[in-house]
Amino acid sequence: MQSINRGDEVMENDDLMIELLMNDKALVIPKGMSLAGLVTKQQIEPKSVALVCNGEIVPRAHWQERVCEDADEIEIFSVVAGG
Repeated sequence: MQSINRGDEVMENDDLMIELLMNDKALVIPKGMSLAGLVTKQQIEPKSVALVCNGEIVPRAHWQERVCEDADEIEIFSVVAGG
């Protein structure tokens, strides 16, 4: 990846980005992004989906505090109501 020059400090983009899998597709996102931020970035209506991260369901109430990590495996499922 490219380098970013911030004055005297040069940072590699690798230091600013992480790679994860979302529904089996590789996705590169900024380091420190929450699950809520990821859903917003993907333009997904939060109330219409459920998230599974590394095999565990993440309650919507925890999306804002749960920070995405490098190599996370995230699955997004559409919530369907019916009877």
